Amino acid sequence: MYYIQSQVNQETKAVSSVLVRRGNEWHGPDRMFLNERHIVLIEPVGTSSKVALLIEDDKKGQTLSV
Repeated sequence: MYYIQSQVNQETKAVSSVLVRRGNEWHGPDRMFLNERHIVLIEPVGTSSKVALLIEDDKKGQTLSV
């Protein structure tokens, strides 16, 4: 599972987005519990989308940035 996190460059104040693999956070979670009553929508990611390409790069061990 992945999610997008915004980062601000303190010198230029430019905002960039980074794709983060779930589990790589500082607290190192090893699982996630979802309440199915709160899931509103599940949407597939297109194979040529930016997110899909970033996930593929992650699988190859490359740096992730949006």
